[in-house]
Amino acid sequence: WNCGLLQLPERTSAPNRVQFLDCRYNRISQLPEDLTLLHLLEHLDLTSNLLCSLPTSFGALSVLRSLYLAKNQLEKLPDTIGNITALEVIRLDYNALVEVPYQIGNLVNLSMVGLAH
Repeated sequence: WNCGLLQLPERTSAPNRVQFLDCRYNRISQLPEDLTLLHLLEHLDLTSNLLCSLPTSFGALSVLRSLYLAKNQLEKLPDTIGNITALEVIRLDYNALVEVPYQIGNLVNLSMVGLAH
């Protein structure tokens, strides 16, 4: 949290154990493709970074329940976001999004969507 990170490491040493990842208030501009190796990740907070896009592999985070991406520079979400069917909360406030992919309709457990600007 607020460590001045510019990026996440390409590989994590304990990919099968991480359930909660809080990287708020950094300067991360892109995510590594192998973030999806975090098979048990349930909560991901990337609020207030410099993300412009998400990797297409992002949809492989199948047990993710909460995703915080507010206050970035996202212009588009990958269509694969609709594959994260466990997702309950997604915060996309204060980004550069013009639209969200229709696949977001696949997120049947979604109870909170933040799109404020």
